[in-house]
Formats: sequence, structure tokens, C-alpha cells
Amino acid sequence: MAGSAVAQDLSSIRVVGCTGSALPWVGEHLGAHVQLASTSGGADVVSGFAGSAPNTPVRAGELSVPHLGVALAAHDAEGLPLVDRVGELVVTRPMPSMPLCFWNDPDGTRYREACFSTYPGVWRHGDWITRTSHGSVIVHGRSDSTLNRHGVRLGSADIHGVVEQLPEIAAALVIGAE
Repeated sequence: MAGSAVAQDLSSIRVVGCTGSALPWVGEHLGAHVQLASTSGGADVVSGFAGSAPNTPVRAGELSVPHLGVALAAHDAEGLPLVDRVGELVVTRPMPSMPLCFWNDPDGTRYREACFSTYPGVWRHGDWITRTSHGSVIVHGRSDSTLNRHGVRLGSADIHGVVEQLPEIAAALVIGAE
């Protein structure tokens, strides 16, 4: 639509759903009356962890609430819950779409190691998040995809945090490639 030669009447749009980085285009081209319903989730849970709800405020860079049925928290290295501080995205109680096993893992060893070894009995997803004191969620990036260059460990969130502060950068994608 942006840059399109054909004018479109978009005045009836009230909500735009997206995933990943928020879409600045929505506010610029559709206006403040359109709710940006961003969400964060995972393919392994075939669901979302946090997103938007029509009765919650939309704050820049934040997902309004955890999704229904998701006991979402941020934990520190010792497994204690954090509020207004960055921690590991965890789900503290089973959620409806949580997998029960991995394919070709007959005794469940790979499943338990991947999902429950950091915090026994608590699902660790591999994202850094902040649970805010007003109930929203800020996703900072992957905690388990670390680039190790000559002994220096960097996560994608570390790189995004610096690069996206540059005024000439609208959005960035970080990948590990040899």
C-alpha cells in the first residue's frame, strides 16, 4: 500500500495483526484509531505467549498482555520471577498447546533437556523478556542464539540494541553466518 499509485480507502480498518517487530507504517498511514495487535509466540507451542487485547492499552515496543491460558513470567538465573527487569521467558504452568514430546525422542530426554533443564518443571522458551509492572511484555530477542566470535558471546538482542539506535536504520535482522 505504501507508495501505491492506487488510493485505497482504509478508514474501516480498526485492528492490524502482526508478529515480530512492530510496524511503524500502521501509525503513520492508518492513524491512531487503528490498534496494532502484535504477538509473540513459538512454532514449538503452535501458539502465542503474549499479544494484544482490545481492552488493554497499546504502548510502543510492548505486547499488551500474556495470552489467555499462558502463565508467562520472566525469570532470573536462579529461577526467581522478575518485574520491570529483563529475564528468561518462562511458562510456569502447562498451557493448552504445549507439546508433550519431540518426534524420535522415545524416552523424552531431548524434550526435557531442551525445555525444562534450566528451570526444573518450568518451560524455558529461549527469549529475553521484561514483564512490566503494568502487565505488558517486552520481547528483547533470543537468549539461546548466541554468536561467539573469538570468545566474545553476543546475542541478537545485543546487536539489535545498538544498530537500531542509529537514525539511518529503520529495521535490522541479525543472523549468524560463517
